[in-house]
Amino acid sequence: MRPDEVCVGGARYELSDRVLGAGGFATVYEARGPDGGLVAVKVVDRTHLSGQVRAQLSCEREALELAQAHPRIIRFYGEAVQGVYQMFVMEAVSGGDLLDRVLERQGLPEREAQSIMRQVIQALRWLHDRRIVHGDVKPENILCCGPNSSRIKLADFGLASILPAGEKSVSRPKLVGSALYTAPEQNLSFSADMWSAGITAYVLISGKFPFGTIDDARSLAPSFAADCWRNISSDGPAFISQLLATAPETRLSAVEASHHAWLKLHINRWKSSVFAEPMLHFEVGTIRKHARNPVIDVPRKRQSLGYLNDNMGMGFSLTVN
Repeated sequence: MRPDEVCVGGARYELSDRVLGAGGFATVYEARGPDGGLVAVKVVDRTHLSGQVRAQLSCEREALELAQAHPRIIRFYGEAVQGVYQMFVMEAVSGGDLLDRVLERQGLPEREAQSIMRQVIQALRWLHDRRIVHGDVKPENILCCGPNSSRIKLADFGLASILPAGEKSVSRPKLVGSALYTAPEQNLSFSADMWSAGITAYVLISGKFPFGTIDDARSLAPSFAADCWRNISSDGPAFISQLLATAPETRLSAVEASHHAWLKLHINRWKSSVFAEPMLHFEVGTIRKHARNPVIDVPRKRQSLGYLNDNMGMGFSLTVN
């Protein structure tokens, strides 16, 4: 039976019955700390886990520990094991995830998208300096610190990898990230994170994915012909294009991206990039954000921002509404 409390770092957290997220073998519950503050506790039942999944959980914990002390990364308070249950205690934030915001507002103003991407790049630079590949950068895993706040936290390290010193990439595990944010190359690397950041930036402004399949990503350049790009500074598409370079070695690194002209540009306009047509052939109101689809090449008619891979329960966006 699931524990009612968990102790980490000398602090006791009482779990409620409120579920914040659920996956194949894990559930995230709201909990209260000794000061009454809310946290999120990821509870994993290890009874039937494969060796690969157990190893990935260990990597998730190690990555979270190494990633701490950056304001744009979700806080990790500790791990506890009770019987068959492994539990991660993490920060909970109140602003929902970035995909919710894009859907609710029908697009983000350029200045807000720029601010968010600047923070995402800062977080990735911090991770990459510590040889951590996040492995699943996407709007669902970028949490807003408040309903009206542009401050964000990068969350969900369920698919993170730590590259050995001197290595530039590792083989991509079977537990791949969300298909339409995944880089076209076979290996997992810092460059793969940067590709996912480029897809994220494109989605924030246009509400669409730039590519329909991995084959498209390998052979096509992103299009900026839609009406929503008309009022966007020219540096914006340039930034995205350089993140979406097909060859990983020519893609912007986190350091290079942090110095890009678009992230330094002073944007006076606070104009929304209102979508000129239904997002990815779906009316916004009918998008099912939490639908699961593990297929890599998603058919065109199903390419909604709501179709995502739940990574077999490896990670969650930890939000409190």
